[in-house]
Amino acid sequence: MKNFQLALLFLVVFVSQVVAQGIKGTISTPEGEPLGFSTIYIRNIESGTASNIDGHYEVALSPGKYDVVYQYMGYETQVKVVEVTTGFTELNIVLKPQTIVLQDVTI
Repeated sequence: MKNFQLALLFLVVFVSQVVAQGIKGTISTPEGEPLGFSTIYIRNIESGTASNIDGHYEVALSPGKYDVVYQYMGYETQVKVVEVTTGFTELNIVLKPQTIVLQDVTI
């Protein structure tokens, strides 16, 4: 019975280590203001998430290379190539304001 409990404990610890990997971090402006509800999209798996109100995000991913797209309306989109191995890779992203110049309109 004791061997069974030890094996079960080992299995639980091993599985939790295998599953606990991905990317996490914070999305903010150049001034350090958090960009709550920013979009984080992983192209390779066609899925994603959004940051919370404080700009924090976390995405669980299997080991591999991923193209991660960070977006927020009014800010320039950033694309990062990330390699996930073990544990969580921390990526703190700073999005710059996007400037759009429109053509003059003559009426």
